[in-house]
Amino acid sequence: MTEKSITKKEDTTLAPSTGPAGFGSMLNAEQEDFSLDRLSLIQGTAMETEMHGDHKRGTWVYSSTGAAVAIEDVKMVPIFGYNEWIKYAEGGAGSGIEYRTMNKEDVPDADLVWGTGRKGVGYAAIKHVNWVVLFEGHTVPVILSFKKTSIKSGQALMRMEAARQAAVKDGETTSPGAYIMEIRDKKFAEGSALIPVPRPAGDATSDHMEAAISWYNRLGDPNAVVGRVAAAATDDDLPF
Repeated sequence: MTEKSITKKEDTTLAPSTGPAGFGSMLNAEQEDFSLDRLSLIQGTAMETEMHGDHKRGTWVYSSTGAAVAIEDVKMVPIFGYNEWIKYAEGGAGSGIEYRTMNKEDVPDADLVWGTGRKGVGYAAIKHVNWVVLFEGHTVPVILSFKKTSIKSGQALMRMEAARQAAVKDGETTSPGAYIMEIRDKKFAEGSALIPVPRPAGDATSDHMEAAISWYNRLGDPNAVVGRVAAAATDDDLPF
């Protein structure tokens, strides 16, 4: 387990209203104006410092702001997941995205050949396993995006949920389970990387589950969510 973030858990206590209804809100907001943020796990690279600020290795941060968030031992509920294939611009991290799609059939065959990635490593189109999750005590869901060295963790979450559904009687369904995100320091030939690993944590509280269901209904079609991801994966050199 890595060092704990010293930041406090998100404070969801709301101050009493001191203004008229609508004060501080956007009057003609459209659905596409709202975007989900993505969490990044700091690996301790110089590029991360440039992108997110100076944080200790093992700190979770919001990709859009670089603000640290303490989620160690905090339960989360998966709202839904989806696969996505992204081809990054040739310039590398921060250079933008050439294309992104949820449909593998839209990816050119040449981009799915091993060795076509930058520097001749990996695939040109990088597969991401994305999960929209809500952490207990937090008011807005975030996206956990698993790729490269962490992709098996994203797939493990899918398998655990499939097993949970399979355990109920035929014709019945069950709500998603609760999980916590542990961190494993895994060594590779090129060095080491911190890998987030979901671990079962029983059932969520009724309030937590109701909030997750409410967000599922609000977000709607997962295809539309893809276009509302803040700071969408530009860190193609990072393993998570």
